[in-house]
Amino acid sequence: AKTVGQEFESLEQLRERIKTNLTSIAEAAARRKYESQVLETVVKGASLEYPPVLVEHEIDHILSDVVENEQGGGKLDEYLKRVGKTQEQIRDELKPEALERVTRSMVVGQVIQNEGIVVSDDAMNAEIESMIKDAGERGAQLRQLFSHPQGRESLRRTMLTRKAIERLADIAKGTAPAPQPEAPEKAKEG
Repeated sequence: AKTVGQEFESLEQLRERIKTNLTSIAEAAARRKYESQVLETVVKGASLEYPPVLVEHEIDHILSDVVENEQGGGKLDEYLKRVGKTQEQIRDELKPEALERVTRSMVVGQVIQNEGIVVSDDAMNAEIESMIKDAGERGAQLRQLFSHPQGRESLRRTMLTRKAIERLADIAKGTAPAPQPEAPEKAKEG
């Protein structure tokens, strides 16, 4: 046990830490699964109206990602030739996923708005520092990424989405506390 870490005086202490870590991992996985199921249920029950251009735009994003991942930065026409389909066929296949993404995004956005969810600069900075600490050698790259407004805005959106989904799960469980929005002026800084 001592060869694993100085904080372990005995094999029993090491076993207890492993048990605690595995329990935490299992609880986090169960929470994520529950949150996903809640969001899926809300999205399926949502009746939203939005312009078709949003779906087309999302199809563009998905198609771009597919081509990038499949070809390692290849071109769309090369990808279409390889899969033996037309662009219209691929777009039709991607439409259900795009519809779900747009609906999910709109539902989450409405939860953020209705619940007054914000992410303060302090919370973002703490998240960035945690990510940098966990990144090891890539920490400097992450720090540079989040020093740019686009990187910070991307992180803010991710954190808002996470908070909204957690809020939905708490509401579904009946354990949601009254909304406690952070100070709007702090959330807009940075």
